[in-house]
Amino acid sequence: MSRRESDPYERIVTRVEGIKAIGVLADSAIAGGGVIAGGGVLQGPWHALWYFMGQVADEIEADARLLSDAAPNSSEESIA
Repeated sequence: MSRRESDPYERIVTRVEGIKAIGVLADSAIAGGGVIAGGGVLQGPWHALWYFMGQVADEIEADARLLSDAAPNSSEESIA
């Protein structure tokens, strides 16, 4: 397993880079035409993209928790 795969911080960085790339593509597609149907319902591939982004956000949150749990507690720092 590479460092990018095993280090929560590196996984977060990789996912954020991917989100930025997807954002550029989404901006281009949105500029090309309507994306949201009546009633605010996402259509077709946009629904899949929305779902994917939610999954990535959940993974980033989980890795952020790992980093937070591994960080020294502020009370521990004051004792040391």
